[in-house]
Amino acid sequence: MNFRMVLTSIITLAFVWELSGYMLHMRNQGLSSYVSESSDSSGSGKSEGFMIDNNLVTIARVVSIYPKTYPYPGMDIVMQVFTKWVPRALWPDKPVEWSNSIEDVLNTGGGYTLALSYVGEAYLIAGWPSLIFISLLIGAGAAAWNRVGFAARSNMDLVYYASGFFAAALGMRSIQFITIAMVPTVAFYVFGRYFIRQKTVSEFAR
Repeated sequence: MNFRMVLTSIITLAFVWELSGYMLHMRNQGLSSYVSESSDSSGSGKSEGFMIDNNLVTIARVVSIYPKTYPYPGMDIVMQVFTKWVPRALWPDKPVEWSNSIEDVLNTGGGYTLALSYVGEAYLIAGWPSLIFISLLIGAGAAAWNRVGFAARSNMDLVYYASGFFAAALGMRSIQFITIAMVPTVAFYVFGRYFIRQKTVSEFAR
């Protein structure tokens, strides 16, 4: 194996590892808090450690509160899924918040949002039944999308297939943003289905 390739791989992995630590620290505490903590009295400018993403902790707190103390947001989340992609210019009064957000319920003091991943948000729709149903729905959707990749026959088909991974990745963080992430995929589909096909038909007719 080429020595230069091995050396480059080691340096790249070390860089990514170090960068991921800083990224997770800033993800949990915010950039301003992170900079303040990093500048200690000794002037070394280094932090003593970093925390990992605490989504599981937030989900555990949410499960202990909903629905014992507060009702499930339910339809507020469903409404966000179907309306999030609509531009504010077209719908100025579209709903933007839950009736009882987790930030208010957990009394965070504002200034930032809490991420629950698709697991927490699916649970908050109707509890465990909605979590199981949405998990099965996502699994079925992923299997169907794989068939789209298997059936790809052109570069445009591959681009269309690859664009769906953005929606899948963003959907794992929040199901509310799935429809936003699907906009490029829908645009690729329309472009490939109608514009390119019509152009091919007209060229063939000549």
